[in-house]
Amino acid sequence: GIDWDGIALVCRAKAEIASGDPVELYLKSERIALSPGQVSPHGGPGAENRLDGSVRDIIFKGHFADYLIRVANGAELVVSAPPALPGIARGGSVQLSWSDQAADVFKATAGGES
Repeated sequence: GIDWDGIALVCRAKAEIASGDPVELYLKSERIALSPGQVSPHGGPGAENRLDGSVRDIIFKGHFADYLIRVANGAELVVSAPPALPGIARGGSVQLSWSDQAADVFKATAGGES
């Protein structure tokens, strides 16, 4: 797993990474599931990573929308999903989840962010 500014994430690495190595994580916005409410203590397979967040904004783009979600460490994630998801509105609490197979982790390169 990796520590993302205080948030523990479960991911697969593309190469051997030692504990403490800075990494870069790539996760497509459409691979993040979005649901109303907060993280329940029970997760199912395919939801190894679950975070609470709040909806800062929703940008409608026709057949889908980009949901701008602020998480506990202050970072913002973009989730692409169908517009008008039931129970999800600006300012509301949401749960983000994705599988440990959904993101790719690489050792950070010089000058890259971790």
